[in-house]
Amino acid sequence: MSKKYQEDENLYTQIKNKNELVTKRLFTELKTPFKLFLLKSYYLSEEQIWDIYCDAFTIFCMNIREGKLELPLNSSLKTYFFGIGKMFVLKHYEKVKRKKEDPYEEDNQVFQQDLQPSILEVYEIDWQKKLIKKLLEKVGDSCKKILILSFIEENSDEAIANKMNIASSGAVRQKRFTCLEKLRTLVRRQRFS
Repeated sequence: MSKKYQEDENLYTQIKNKNELVTKRLFTELKTPFKLFLLKSYYLSEEQIWDIYCDAFTIFCMNIREGKLELPLNSSLKTYFFGIGKMFVLKHYEKVKRKKEDPYEEDNQVFQQDLQPSILEVYEIDWQKKLIKKLLEKVGDSCKKILILSFIEENSDEAIANKMNIASSGAVRQKRFTCLEKLRTLVRRQRFS
């Protein structure tokens, strides 16, 4: 542990361990300095600052919890967080610049938004994939296999019955239903843990 950033490293550990009280407190504490930083350096509306703040704080916490920021720290958590915020601001200005250069930017942007997920969507999709993979390991080999054959490989019930040596397609549907119930139960438990 670095002596220079010892307090921040303790805070980092609490965020990584999902201490919601600490996370909420930090969210509140950083709001005003972040706003002042952006107002001093950039011409943004209150609404734009708030949007950037929320997105940056979400990425900040995800980076800590997913190990993208590791100990020992090379800067304070506040500096790291402001850096993320600055990246969002630069992204905002890049959109504004493109809009001035391309009068059809708004039409293109709507089209491209359908093609390109936002940073938060990418993190959410990645998190969901990891969660599903983790939960599939907990439902048992038989359930894991039937769910993969059904939803990932998109096999018919008859094909699944043949591959898994199950008596009929009706038995496959019943087994899949049971496995989905197990998975739902695990998801509910995961939400509250």
